[in-house]
Amino acid sequence: MSESKMLDADHFVAHFRQPGEPMARGNFLSRIFGIFSEEIVRIWCRDDRSPYENLGRPTLHYEGKPYTLDFLFRSRATDRVFVVEQKCEIAFENYRYLTLSDVAQLAHHKKAAFAGFLAAAYERTRPPIFHRREPIETDGAILIWGALDRQNVRTIQEATGLSDIISLSDVIQDLRTWRSDEYLQLVEDRRQWSAGLFAYLSEEA
Repeated sequence: MSESKMLDADHFVAHFRQPGEPMARGNFLSRIFGIFSEEIVRIWCRDDRSPYENLGRPTLHYEGKPYTLDFLFRSRATDRVFVVEQKCEIAFENYRYLTLSDVAQLAHHKKAAFAGFLAAAYERTRPPIFHRREPIETDGAILIWGALDRQNVRTIQEATGLSDIISLSDVIQDLRTWRSDEYLQLVEDRRQWSAGLFAYLSEEA
C-alpha cells in the first residue's frame, strides 16, 4: 500500500469525523455521500486503470429467496468473477463502522442478503448466482468498506474467505490521482446542485 493512499485514508476518516463538530454534521455528510457513493465505484470500474470491471448487479438465491447485490466484478488481470457488496455507514453509532478493523463489525449486518454474500466467498457454501437472469459461475466475494485498518485486513479475509476488501478511500484516491474526467464531473455536478439548493433556501422572500 502506497504512503499516499495511507494518508488519504486518514484524510477520508478525518473529513467526516472532526473533533468538536456536532454529530449532526457527520450524519448530514454521511447521507449526502451515500446518495452517490456507489456511482463513484462504478466510475472507478469503467476506468481501464482499475483492477476490476463492473458487469452489473448479480442476484443470488439464498435460503429460498432472491437477493440483488451491489456489483459483479471481473478481474482485468485474471478474468475471475466476484460478487460484491458495498457497506459505507459512515456516522452510524458514532462512527463505529467508519473504519473496518475487526471481523466482529460484520456481525452488525444481519440481513439474509449479507449472509448469502458471505456464503458466496466459499465454493462449498456458494449459493446459485444469476446475472441478467442467467446462471453465472463466480470465484468468490469482495467487500467494499469506507476505510480500512490495514494491519487487520488479512486477518479479516482469512476469517471470512473474502477474496478482496476494498476501501472507498482508495477508490477515491485512485480517481483523484488519475484526474478522471467522469469522476470530476460527478463531483462538480453535485457541488453545483447543492450550492443552488442552499442559495435558494437562503434567499429573501
